[in-house]
Amino acid sequence: VGEFYTPGYERGLRYDDPVLAIDWPLPVSEISAKDASWALLEQTVVGV
Repeated sequence: VGEFYTPGYERGLRYDDPVLAIDWPLPVSEISAKDASWALLEQTVVGV
């Protein structure tokens, strides 16, 4: 990696986003506030 970490460019996905329709093999037991706060793809990606 040749660049410094810049929090403003950070992106993520919600584990429970209905657009992804992931059938997780185990239930979620913990999730950080940061990970729970990501927007749904439907709200952020045009054409979804």
